[in-house]
Formats: sequence, structure tokens, C-alpha cells
Amino acid sequence: HDALTSREELITRGAISAEHYDEAARIAARLFAAGQAWASTRGLILVDTKYEMGLDADGRIVVIDEIHTPDSSRYWIADGYEQRFAKGEDQRMLDKENIRQWLIREHGFSGQGKPPPLSDDVRVMLATKYIEVFERLTGQTFASAVGSVADRIQANLEAKGYL
Repeated sequence: HDALTSREELITRGAISAEHYDEAARIAARLFAAGQAWASTRGLILVDTKYEMGLDADGRIVVIDEIHTPDSSRYWIADGYEQRFAKGEDQRMLDKENIRQWLIREHGFSGQGKPPPLSDDVRVMLATKYIEVFERLTGQTFASAVGSVADRIQANLEAKGYL
């Protein structure tokens, strides 16, 4: 689980220097602004996200993980946002918040303990949301590939020259 902590606490604890923290904050702000701008061109609102960063061997900050995926971000459909907001209605979401809300609503589960099993209907609902956000963000039609995930990861890493 993520834990809220302050800049001062992290620096005092020695988890990060003030300089690195401030640079990471600048990087995150630029990434978020770019993500919001892109999402808006696709009829979406990038509501929030997380970035994972670390230091490379030379002590430079690097972004290390997914960026702006429906697992790391919350996307709302822009069309009708203002009307839903004015009425106090839930926004139309295209991310894993759908599962969180279903778990809370249907099972009272909020992340503590063992989660209840997901029905096939719920899995299909989430897959449909992820496919829609993929297609909106990329402008491409989603095509699922059958095969070994490990082989696909290996091939992608080799194609990028990481292996």
C-alpha cells in the first residue's frame, strides 16, 4: 500500500536528498502536464497518476515503471464530465478504479486482507474498460495476442537493445 509522507519527512529520514526530491517533483509535474494534454486530445481527463523513480549508477533520477497506464492512472471520459460533476454523479472511468469501487460496493472490501474472487463478468467489464482506454489513448484498435508473455517481454527487451 502507498503511504502518504511529506517532503520533509523523506529528507529527514535520509530516503532522498532535497535536490533529488525537487528534481523528481519537477519531472513528475512535467510528465503529468504532458499526460493531461495528451489525454485531453483523446476525449479523456487524466485525473491522477503515480510515477516510480530511482537513481541510476551515475546518481541521475530515472523513471522506472509504467507511465499513464490504467493501472497507474485514473482516466475519466471528458464528454459529460461537467454535467455529472454538477449532479454529484460518479464519473465514467476507464481504469482499475472500477474494480476498487466494485469491491467496496459489492463486498465492503477496501484493500485489507484477502480480496474476494472476481466473477467472469467483472473481469470482462475491466478488460473492456482497459481496451477502450488503450484505443482512445493510442488511436489503434486493440488486438490481443495469444502466446507466451515471457517470450513477448523477452522480444520487446531485445528489440529495445536492453538484452
